[in-house]
Amino acid sequence: MDEYDDFAMRRLCAAIVERAIEDHRTAITRNIIDERTQPTKELNSREVELVNSLHWFFRCGGVELLLESAGFKISTEAIRRKIIEPINKQ
Repeated sequence: MDEYDDFAMRRLCAAIVERAIEDHRTAITRNIIDERTQPTKELNSREVELVNSLHWFFRCGGVELLLESAGFKISTEAIRRKIIEPINKQ
């Protein structure tokens, strides 16, 4: 890959992580999951799919795999702190 491909790959991976963080925070705010990405109520099929994806991504190594594949050399601790923050309603 050339430097433009590397940059594009890193931007794509960053966007995926940002979207997943936002989805996790939204799910907490809407009381779909708790801070450990566990369901807090009976879920419909769409919510089950979301929770399973979020659980795998944040609790089973998905975020680490994505960051590593894009060449990011960062700790996931800041990400893990951010995902448990509820979204402040304005």
